[in-house]
Amino acid sequence: MKAWGALVLLLLAPVADDTAAKELFESIRERCLQAKTLKIEFEGTSQAYTSSGVIKIKGEDRFVLELRLKTDSGEVKTSRVASDGRKAAGQGIDRQRLDPSLTPGQMVSELRKQAVAGGYTRIWIMPGMDDEPRREPAVSGFKDGGLVPLGGRETRLIEYAVEDAARRGMAARPFKVKLYVDPATRLPVARDIDFGGAWVKSRLKFALDEEIPDAEFSLQTKRGLAAARLGQLADSVRLYAQFTGRYPTSLDDLVRRPAFLEPEIFWPEGGFALGAWGPPFELAIKESRATLSCADLAIELPPAMRRPVGAPTDRLRKHYTARVQLALLASAVRAYRDAYAELPRKKSVLWEKPEWAEVWPEGGWIPGGALPVDPWGDAYRIISEPGRVRIQLRDPRANVLGAKALTEGERQALEEVARPRLSDEDRLAVARLLDQLGEDDLEAREKAEGALKGWGVSALGLIDARLAGEKDAEVAGRLRSVRKAVPPRKPAWQSELGILALSVGPDALGPAGDVVANERNATACLKNIATAEADFRANDRDNNKHQDFWTGDVASLYTLVPEGGREAIKLIELSVAAADAAPLEDGAAIEKLAERQPRAGYCFQAMEKDASVTPAEEYPKDTTGKGSKTRNTSRFGFCCFPAEYGVTGRKTYIISEMNTIFWKDTGGEPVLEWPGDADGWQKLD
Repeated sequence: MKAWGALVLLLLAPVADDTAAKELFESIRERCLQAKTLKIEFEGTSQAYTSSGVIKIKGEDRFVLELRLKTDSGEVKTSRVASDGRKAAGQGIDRQRLDPSLTPGQMVSELRKQAVAGGYTRIWIMPGMDDEPRREPAVSGFKDGGLVPLGGRETRLIEYAVEDAARRGMAARPFKVKLYVDPATRLPVARDIDFGGAWVKSRLKFALDEEIPDAEFSLQTKRGLAAARLGQLADSVRLYAQFTGRYPTSLDDLVRRPAFLEPEIFWPEGGFALGAWGPPFELAIKESRATLSCADLAIELPPAMRRPVGAPTDRLRKHYTARVQLALLASAVRAYRDAYAELPRKKSVLWEKPEWAEVWPEGGWIPGGALPVDPWGDAYRIISEPGRVRIQLRDPRANVLGAKALTEGERQALEEVARPRLSDEDRLAVARLLDQLGEDDLEAREKAEGALKGWGVSALGLIDARLAGEKDAEVAGRLRSVRKAVPPRKPAWQSELGILALSVGPDALGPAGDVVANERNATACLKNIATAEADFRANDRDNNKHQDFWTGDVASLYTLVPEGGREAIKLIELSVAAADAAPLEDGAAIEKLAERQPRAGYCFQAMEKDASVTPAEEYPKDTTGKGSKTRNTSRFGFCCFPAEYGVTGRKTYIISEMNTIFWKDTGGEPVLEWPGDADGWQKLD
């Protein structure tokens, strides 16, 4: 037995490193660690994708890492991160984001070490995977593979294993590496990595101590400044279209009220822009769309809805003016973030150029050298906090105006102004498209159908009128398709009511812009709401002696006090309750506990109707006979939608008493009716 035990120990003992191979590997690594500059170009292939990119390093804290992946399906994903020595910033692939615990110097050290060993780029983290302590990858098991031919040249092969703790579970599954070295330069020319049977084969081109200009590591460029400014201008144009129902005819329209704008349409003091705009920015209008451009940069904006906002009373005028000005200030903060890859740490940097700024907009991000004054005479506040910047009134709750606070006269006037408005020219354009649905040419019909969808809700009246008398089955089918494709949209006068405060998150990799993580968080919260509903009904959490679901809003699942009770039920997280887009009583109950704001870039809302049954059934009912339509004995529906479409998320999600989540890209609009058919909705896996 002792002999057998000794044999087992011998078989399990680690194989001694091949000295020559280990020494060659360590000499290459040492040269890469000590080089003043290091540049590595790479091209790789695997079973799922091809990759290419470059790593450039200069000194102890400057680097650029660019990566391009192309999947077998043809999808292309890119990643770029850079450090100018002061800070590192960039954009990763999918959920990757820079590890905030690492300094630029530590990132450079990681990249230099990883450049030779191979494996994962450890400057990234992925939520849910990188939650274990990060340790230095161990390289062992060196073996000299001798001279082997590769691409018409003779190379020296080094084989070894890397045990990397950068990903959960990888410590137990070391991957194998084959490194091919040019005997003349003693630098790698290729590397094959075996991730448990999945090989990644790369060709490499190393260059040490070559001159790399400092400008290549700059996070600030004139192009980046132009892109940030273009985004700021696009926000102004969107605001103009949202409140006036149409796009401006020129950029001058943003700062002075156009003569053609009807008198009943709201116009904010100061207009829809901070400062004047002109060349090199250009605005082009075609049919219902607008395009902004600057040199080779362009932003195409969605169709204007032609449903303007009115302000029939002084308090509405002040409220909407504050909403516009808050949005413009938030846009300035985002533009600053996009230009410098960081949020402003104090408000004065928005109009006073910092010493470190290499590029700067004429007049600053906010012109005038100070924050503007709100309609009630106080200066707005911009408050920098860890992870976000808040833009608000001095007291954001003092002048809140919600839908329930409107008088009947105000509501009627707002609804009257917000009716879709089409000019004679617009009506002719839509009529031509409707006629083209009957063309013999298939391409012409499909083009007309797509163009009609672009008109959005503004053309629904004309579409419905044509559909009512349409005899051609195919044309009628296309008209119904257009109608279904237009998402229901709240008029701006409704969506712009509420608290007078906004917040801006960090760059595109931060909590406000990590789209994949935000969408995952949103669906988890929606599941929690459904669980809370089951609890509410099964345990009679409101103590009304009825088994019913709560359908009044989202926030009350936290704030509702049971009949005869003293404490709120708190069935969901406070942050989800605070993200309710339409809480009862204008959010007065939740605002005593927390600031109303999106949860991880998403808002939540109780749905109003179930259109999957005939006739459609309202969710809120009076189940107790006491006149309160806030419950339903058998049904409920909730939705969540991105607070900033395309920035914090793209998908809208819905859930019902069946506890299944469905999703659809609705352009960021909430869905208040459970769909009667699939209509593009997909079940979440």
